[in-house]
Amino acid sequence: TPTVTELEQLGMSLTPVTARAGEAGDGVAISDVKSDSDAATKGLKTGDVILEVQGEKVATPADVSAGVKKATEGGRRAVLLRVKSGDVLRFVAVQLKAG
Repeated sequence: TPTVTELEQLGMSLTPVTARAGEAGDGVAISDVKSDSDAATKGLKTGDVILEVQGEKVATPADVSAGVKKATEGGRRAVLLRVKSGDVLRFVAVQLKAG
């Protein structure tokens, strides 16, 4: 079973892309989105792949977590994610929960 990392501040759980059956590539897959989170409100869903956090490429859940931490330490209340949803690439600003 793939390692699942829950990111409470984003309201989602993440898993490495390579851990998903038959899929390899860049980014980190969203394995779960809390229904009451801003991520869900913005339309993020299970299976979407986060490619960048704040303009930095991510390859592991730890990279996403580090990007969120860096944004929080910089006083930001939201992070900009570059997300692949199916064949569509888009940028999504997700509000951070106070942690």
